[in-house]
Amino acid sequence: MASPGHGTVLARATPVRRQIHRAIEPLQLTTFTGNALFPSRNWHQSLCGWHAPDKLGALQLACRQLQAHAFCFRLDRFVCTGKTPGSIHWALRSSHDEPLGFGELLTELRRVFGLNGINDDCMHTAHVTLSYFAEQCISNTQIEPIDWVIDMVELVVARGHGDTYRYETIEAFPLLPMLHIPPAQFSLLG
Repeated sequence: MASPGHGTVLARATPVRRQIHRAIEPLQLTTFTGNALFPSRNWHQSLCGWHAPDKLGALQLACRQLQAHAFCFRLDRFVCTGKTPGSIHWALRSSHDEPLGFGELLTELRRVFGLNGINDDCMHTAHVTLSYFAEQCISNTQIEPIDWVIDMVELVVARGHGDTYRYETIEAFPLLPMLHIPPAQFSLLG
């Protein structure tokens, strides 16, 4: 979580939010986390670190130069890491390797950031965080697969604190069409 006014680039999980709710419902996470489960409006894939407000213009310009392709990210595994109650990390990941296209998107972001004087060495893994503050670690487990096509990234700023913490979109940037269509998606092509 960032200081209000700081900005980052991310992909919101909004298109698959209902599917995520359905997939994690059998885990009964709220019985373990209480209020530590992030509001679903904040579920996302991080793509860079947080930057001070004076860098927002350069971030926006960089994202307008982005030439990366959309890709499919299969979320099919619930993962728990950490041991200290109150700082246990719950996330959704893929049981397969990093999605095709994810590494290319990160590389392209660093390229356009560099062109615009932004230093960002933050290396992210493909995951969606559900909580940084869980009280208890529960077993890693498979969930109902969710195929999330990440076809847009957003420049956002952090707003609010505690229960009002949220991401406000400055601008959304569509990605180029997918190069790698997963086999499960071929049936959707008609």
